[in-house]
Amino acid sequence: MTALAQLLAGGRLTAAGAQGIAPNAVIKGADEPVTSSTTLQNDDALLLGLGSNTQWFFIAQIMYTGDVAGSGGIKFTFTTPAGSTLTWSQLYLGASVSAPSMSGTGTGSGQTRSAETNATAQVPIWVLGSVIMGSTAGNLQLEWAQNASDATATTVKAGSFLAAWQVA
Repeated sequence: MTALAQLLAGGRLTAAGAQGIAPNAVIKGADEPVTSSTTLQNDDALLLGLGSNTQWFFIAQIMYTGDVAGSGGIKFTFTTPAGSTLTWSQLYLGASVSAPSMSGTGTGSGQTRSAETNATAQVPIWVLGSVIMGSTAGNLQLEWAQNASDATATTVKAGSFLAAWQVA
């Protein structure tokens, strides 16, 4: 429960009391391509600073393009500082772009998932998760690369976003 739930009529709203109302959020401002590389790299924009000893719920929409199905693709993960607990799931539209696919649950910082591309069609991945931070503050960071090395770029598109709400 956030401190806001304890606000009574006539009381003052403080910064601590507003915790959890608005998300800590970022929207990617520019396309970011990766070509011929399967090495995970930090996304240039999709990261959020999280405080020590806090708890967060997060969502992300990762919009991407790439080569035809079976080539390139995307692999990705989220990372958090040592001592934190990270759990997340992904849903994406896959190569057919008609039926959603659920790709299990990631538990732990750095557990990688993958998704197919669909020629140059923009494909979304939706992620829901939670982070329980330990005594070390740090970033919730998207890392990604091509799932298979391909000369056609896999691109995470402008407009992708990451948002987190502090719940404790």
